[in-house]
Amino acid sequence: MKRKEDYKTRRVNFRISEDEYQFMMDCLSKTTCNSISEYTRKIILALPITKTCRNQSLDALMEELIRLRKELKRIVGQYTRMADRLPALQRTEASGNWLFAFNIEKEALFNTVDKIHTHIQKIAETCLQ
Repeated sequence: MKRKEDYKTRRVNFRISEDEYQFMMDCLSKTTCNSISEYTRKIILALPITKTCRNQSLDALMEELIRLRKELKRIVGQYTRMADRLPALQRTEASGNWLFAFNIEKEALFNTVDKIHTHIQKIAETCLQ
């Protein structure tokens, strides 16, 4: 339970230019503060601010891996749905179209897995340096 002193009841408003705001947001992004209020409060009260150190190249690789993971999940979902329909198909005209689409999804899945493998190798090389 919060103590009475912990509640923020007073409000302070001030105006800044767009350039000042962008500068403040850039500074905020380099800290562990969760909000602009927390960051501003620490600056005004001269409290310590913890800055983060990030590896920009590793961040780019992680963003790419996240994108590839989403794509992989989508392809695997489609592939699984298609595989589930396989036993229900009889030798009909639709089965030829289905097999064609199934092979396209399989190739997309394998290509995405290869991309992920390549990025994981890059991350491993970066981390082992």
